Amino acid sequence: MAAQSKCPKCDNTRFELKTHDDIEGCAYKLHFIQCASCGAVVGVLPYYSTKFMLEKIAAHLGVKLFG
Repeated sequence: MAAQSKCPKCDNTRFELKTHDDIEGCAYKLHFIQCASCGAVVGVLPYYSTKFMLEKIAAHLGVKLFG
């Protein structure tokens, strides 16, 4: 059985995805994975999917990337 993820600050087991665009020194939006209870950040993801953006660029250039 897989272990259940826990917040390192409060031991809560529920998390949420929060978008931030007001990060000092950062020109891009980011998704923060944070504790739904106390807001402690446990991970950060790019706002835009890298795979989606590459596919979009490739399609514009007429290049097939995968398969």
